[in-house]
Amino acid sequence: MNRIMIKRRTTEPPQGIDDKISWLSDQLCLSSGRDVKNLATKILKIVLENSSKETPLTSLEISDKLGVAPPRVNHHLRNLINAGILVRRRNRIYLRRKPLHSLINELRKDIDRVLTDVEDVAKSIDRELGLDRKGW
Repeated sequence: MNRIMIKRRTTEPPQGIDDKISWLSDQLCLSSGRDVKNLATKILKIVLENSSKETPLTSLEISDKLGVAPPRVNHHLRNLINAGILVRRRNRIYLRRKPLHSLINELRKDIDRVLTDVEDVAKSIDRELGLDRKGW
């Protein structure tokens, strides 16, 4: 996993399943930047809907379902894998953890591990610059 992004909640979670998936994707910054067609969110939705089936989908099957060229789907799959949302095993695409709330808990642990490391370095900087003295 290379990157986890989250944004401060600005709206209440919606009610419908499609809107909930879009909201979750938005909160995790999965469809942002040049993803004007929200392909990452659509891919996530397809993977979620397929998660209860015996055989997970391949990137080509996802591409066919979306009617999008395989290279575009693979680009978004790489981003979702780098974000820690999906994994690829033997050309099949899986959620990193099932059910979805377990995946979110795993992301929370990832964030905590990163922030612990960042805090340790910040403490070291404070000591070296004398910023850890009382009275600040």
